[in-house]
Amino acid sequence: MQDRQTTEITDGKAADLYRRVRHLLARIGFLRSGYMLLRSIREAILDSPARGQAELNLEFEPREDPWNYATVPYQQNRIRLEMEMLDCARGSAYFRNALEVGCAEGIFTEELIPRCESLLAADISSVALARAQHRLQGKENVCFAHWDLRVDAMPDTYDLIVIIHALEYIRNPLYIHRARKKLVNSLRPGGFLLIGTMRVEDIYESAWWGKFLLRSGKRINNFFAKHEALRLVRTEELCLGKDYVAYDVLLQKKI
Repeated sequence: MQDRQTTEITDGKAADLYRRVRHLLARIGFLRSGYMLLRSIREAILDSPARGQAELNLEFEPREDPWNYATVPYQQNRIRLEMEMLDCARGSAYFRNALEVGCAEGIFTEELIPRCESLLAADISSVALARAQHRLQGKENVCFAHWDLRVDAMPDTYDLIVIIHALEYIRNPLYIHRARKKLVNSLRPGGFLLIGTMRVEDIYESAWWGKFLLRSGKRINNFFAKHEALRLVRTEELCLGKDYVAYDVLLQKKI
């Protein structure tokens, strides 16, 4: 019994020491970069559809609209700006067939519906998807799918694909590479791809390894914009309160 207690005490001290060292490394300039790199590699290895769905369900389960899309002025301004980008691109025409990746509870979807002849709204969170379906019940030109960009096949080809604040939740850069290929291949010539991302951590934007791990807004947007089949139409940057910055990029598939 005494040996067991001694072992438990030793293990507890080791765990406490590990936490202290980890927090220390996270605060020290040049050491913090190494710490964040190791943490990012671990998160990339653990990334999976199951973990992604569980993470987002945890965001939505406690309450509706966890990011205040429907109530906070700067979120409403962001949506208004993104719709303006799409309206400038489409002119007076409708997007014939559109896909929204990461529709969440359907707040952005509701703005897309009048601009599209047909819209597929997809998400990996079953909680959010159920709320989106309830919110938009009766809208005839939209349908819904429980769907994961990481591993699921593209359902169709599209004139418009929108993916707003969803790519940052994919931690494995291999999935990001696959996602770009799938999205571009499913975009019809002349079709548009609207990507919205967030600045997650400054170090992801500045560290040398950031361009390989693709974990933050500008890195992700630039990676997509460099695809040889796409041309850059417009970019926007918007402060979301004092702590967050949103980056939007509108791309068009070359004809």
